Amino acid sequence: MKISHVGVVVPSIRKALPYWLACGYEIEIAETFDPLQNIFCCLLVKDETLPIELVAPSLSGPNPLISRLAKGGGIDHICYEVERLEESLLRESQLGSRIVCQPIFAETFNRRVGFIVNSGGLLVEYMEVLSQ
Repeated sequence: MKISHVGVVVPSIRKALPYWLACGYEIEIAETFDPLQNIFCCLLVKDETLPIELVAPSLSGPNPLISRLAKGGGIDHICYEVERLEESLLRESQLGSRIVCQPIFAETFNRRVGFIVNSGGLLVEYMEVLSQ
């Protein structure tokens, strides 16, 4: 497994972006709306550091980020790229992790993702590797 990025929950990508750009990050994937998760996402990169995914809630409809923002937002999840998404989620569930999101299409990355909360309480996203 390869680490893809770290997700950071923010109230608004447009408001958070100036800080990250001032820190030397560049936009790799511009802000996109993911209708299945009802969130906005943007991927930032800087030299050899770990990419940062800014994640913000849509202001309409139910949203999984509202409770996280109520606690201050910040680092939310770590994402790994995996060859076999369903197998990775199953393996984690057999190790005691709780699957919190079965595989769904992630608009921002144009591929499927799934989420677990591991026994240590960490939210982990698994993203399938793009086919060559």
